[in-house]
This record gives sequence, C-alpha cells and structure tokens, in this order.
Amino acid sequence: MNNRLDRGCGKHPDLLYQAGAAISSACHSQDPKPRKGDRADPWGTHHSDCDSPLRLYNHTMDWIEKEWANEVDFVIWTGDNARHDNDPKHPRTPAEIYELNTMVANRMASIFTSKGIPVVPSIGNNDIWPHNIMYAGPSTITNKFVGIWTKFIPFESYQIFQRGAYYSVELIPNKLGALSLNTLYWYEKNSAVEGCKKGQPGRLELDWLGVQLEVFRGRGMQVWLSGHVGPSLYFPDCRNRYAELVLRYQDTIVGQLFGHMNVDHFYWIDKNVLQPEAAPSNSTSLLSIATSSLQTLLHAYLPHSFSPTSGSPREDVGILKKDVSPKSLSAAFNSLPKQSKLDLDAFSSIINVGPSVVTVYYPAIRVFTYNVTGLANDGQSISCKASRISKLASFAELEDEEDDVVPQKQCRIKKAHTDPNSPSRTNSALTPLGYSQFVIDKLDLKASQKPRWNLEYMTYDIEVLNSTSNYPVPSHLIPSQLFNNSTILSASPTHSIRDASAEDLAPFGLRDLTIPSYLRLARQLGKASLKKKKLWTRFVTYMYMAF
Repeated sequence: MNNRLDRGCGKHPDLLYQAGAAISSACHSQDPKPRKGDRADPWGTHHSDCDSPLRLYNHTMDWIEKEWANEVDFVIWTGDNARHDNDPKHPRTPAEIYELNTMVANRMASIFTSKGIPVVPSIGNNDIWPHNIMYAGPSTITNKFVGIWTKFIPFESYQIFQRGAYYSVELIPNKLGALSLNTLYWYEKNSAVEGCKKGQPGRLELDWLGVQLEVFRGRGMQVWLSGHVGPSLYFPDCRNRYAELVLRYQDTIVGQLFGHMNVDHFYWIDKNVLQPEAAPSNSTSLLSIATSSLQTLLHAYLPHSFSPTSGSPREDVGILKKDVSPKSLSAAFNSLPKQSKLDLDAFSSIINVGPSVVTVYYPAIRVFTYNVTGLANDGQSISCKASRISKLASFAELEDEEDDVVPQKQCRIKKAHTDPNSPSRTNSALTPLGYSQFVIDKLDLKASQKPRWNLEYMTYDIEVLNSTSNYPVPSHLIPSQLFNNSTILSASPTHSIRDASAEDLAPFGLRDLTIPSYLRLARQLGKASLKKKKLWTRFVTYMYMAF
C-alpha cells in the first residue's frame, strides 16, 4: 500500500496541433500568417487557447508511467480528454471525440489498470458533442463510454451508467470507495436539461447519490466524490440539493475533487448556502460565515470571454478574472472567526479544484497522500482488482422516492451525520494528508528538447521531509532545498521552478487536509492578504498557475 492517489484532469490532446502555426488559429494552421510572438511552440503554448500537442500528451503519459505507475493506489481522473471546440475551420466531430477518449483510456488502462490499480474517470463537458450538451440516457454517448471505459466501470454498474454516465466503485474493500459523478446534468450551461426538477436526469442522479452515500455510511466506509464541473457552476436547485447531501454526509465524504476551471483552488460548502436568509451581516456568528459560502467564494470563477493571446471569443477556457478573484477570496477568508468559535458541523469536506495538462496555464499533475493507519495489516490490499459495491439502488427504488424530494424553494436540511473523529475532520485512517503538484513551467523548447516536470509546491509541513524516510513523493522528485539535513539529501534531486526557495516549495505547512486545517489556512491567507505578505502572494501565484 503506497498511501498515494493520483488526480488528473484536462489532458485535451489535439491531433491538429502544429508547431509553428499561428496561435490565433488555435495552433492549427499558418493562416493567418503567424507574426512574431504568434507561433506555436513544439511542446505546447503557454497562456493561449491552444490545446495540448500529441507530443506533450505522450511525454506526460510517459512521465506518469515512469514515476507513478508503481507509486499510487488509485487514480481519480476528472475528464476532458478531447480538444476544445475553438476552431471554426476545424469543427470537432463525435468520431474525433471518441477517438481521443479511447486513446487516453487505453493508455490509462495500460499504465494503471493492467497492474490492478483502480482508475475512476468522470465525463467532461468537452468529452461530448456538442460540448456541454447531454441528454438523459440511454444514449449514444452513454453507450459509447461504457465501451471506452469498460475496464474502469464495474460490470454491475453498466446499466446505471448507460442511463446517466455515473457509477460507484470500491477502492479499498470495505474501507474506501469513490463516486464518479456526471456533473453535466447539473451544469448550468447544459441546455438539454432543466436543472433538477422532477423528472430531470440531474434529479435522478442526486437521488442516486443520496442512496449511495447512505450505503457507504451504513457499511462504515469513507468515499471520495469526483466529477468534472464543480458545484459553483450548477443550476441553483441542483447546487442546493448537492450542498444538502455533502453537508448531511460530512462523516462519510473524505474529500471532493473537480476540474474544469484549469486552475488551482480549494473551497467548502457551509450551511449558509442552504439558509442564506438566516445569515446575519455580522460574520462572527458561529454558523453565519456568509462570505465564505459557495456563492461568494466561487463567483470569483468567471471565465474570460476573450483569448489572452488573440482576442478571439472562446467559451469554457477556464481562465480566472484576476482582478476579481483575489479580492473576493481575501474578503471570504477574513470573515472567518477564530477556530474556537467555528461550528465544524456546519462545513462540508473540502473541495479541491485542480489544474490540468492543457497549456492555458502550466501543465500540472497532482499527487495526494492519505493516512493508512491500520489499513496495511487488515489482510486487504488495493493492489488487486477492486471489489465492487454489492448494494446498488435500482432505478425503480430511486423513482419511488422522487416524490419525497423537497423543492429548492422549500429546502429543508435533514439531520446531518457529523463526527469530530471522522477522517474529514481529524487525522485518522483514510484522511488525506496533503499533495504535491508538479508542473512544466518551460515549454518554449525545440522539439528535440524534452520539457521537465518539476515540483511547483507541496502542502506539507517541511519538517515531514526531515523527520521520516517515508516521503510523500519519491525522494528523487523532491528538490534538495527542501531538505535541511544533508545526510538525507536525495540522490538525484529534481529541479524546481523559478529557482524556488524552500518556503516557495512548501509554503502552507499543512498537517493534513482536514476541514479544520483548511479553515486555519484560510484565516492565515486572509491575514496575509491584508498585510500583503508572501504567503498570500504565493497562494495567488499558484492559483493562477503563475499567469
């Protein structure tokens, strides 16, 4: 048991990418004739609308196979495996989208599934045609992806996947599971659905989600939730119902992983999302932390309507409006009361929005570690084919309970399942401990020069590296400046970006990724933002991937 999980998103391989092409053509052609500074680099083009050249995709997968194939216990993969539809001269086709998804799936299966390592994919808004638009299943899309992901989806989940493109799986038998969510049924840009009204596929998926969480909880298990689009971009009624579920099952949900925005951030959901009218303007109230709620934290995520390079229209690029987000986040973080005054029952497990391989920002990969105390000696291994959840609710059962769902305008908070000793709140077995993020910060290279994956930063306390030989990442990937004891310097330390200092590489000093730890970090960031300290500067730099 390696106590690591790999989280990947947004590879966006582009078969049409041409080195030397005009960036304004999505790096597809010499028309218009490229001007100086408007040429696509062989390995990808930073801060542009261009997707990932096949050369970068293959280099990334080769690095993952070399460094991580034998180092992780499971993989959370949050979708978007086809190029964006950003070139009217070369519109995407369903055949191309399925071809790219098949290519990525086969490589993931070769690297991980062939070794018995579970891979949990989720469908992205660019994995379908037209992008964003997905109707209720069974459909061509769900049938195609059952075939493409046949090595990842449990056989007994095929029927439910064909109806909705979501499923559940056990990662550590009787200990840890994952729910792959189809967030497109909740996504406000999906004009094929009407939110989560009765009869809508998103409503049925939320019913299914509630049943699955109850099943996991009844078995004493923990679960990861994963999907492509995060809750900030859901229809209001879908967002409220999702919020109610993650708050109700705080003791069962160990973490939530999403992508889509191509950036690096964390947030949480608190009870004010469901009861905004009860939140007074005084933010020191125990439960009323209005400005740290979902609406405030994530309204900062506003995509630009223009390309940073060409000025051409582009939807869903996932570029943050830099003039808005830090100010909103600073206000939200500064509204938090002291730890002793927080009611931790009022918060969901932490939501991590992770970056992607696409070159809008730095191509990035994130590797988490988690607490395996007591798991290694229970006779169970996750280096074998994952067992499956035996109790799956049927669609008939879900349809029977649909009439009991409370409409959004009458949102009722059911009894929450909270426990101060649960892994989401206290460092214990299965608690996520931290993560390390690797990036390619230099792509303007010749085709013969391979770009280097470097450590951008890690969340851990630097003392973790100097107090144990069980490092959170293989020691040869840790830059030497993170070690203060010369006797344990890694044999061949990797380079870090920007000749970074130890404080740049390990700025946050988190003991774990529990709710209290993240709230403590948020308060520290809020104070640092007011005083313009380096901690805040580093956080903003990492959030925008140095853009």
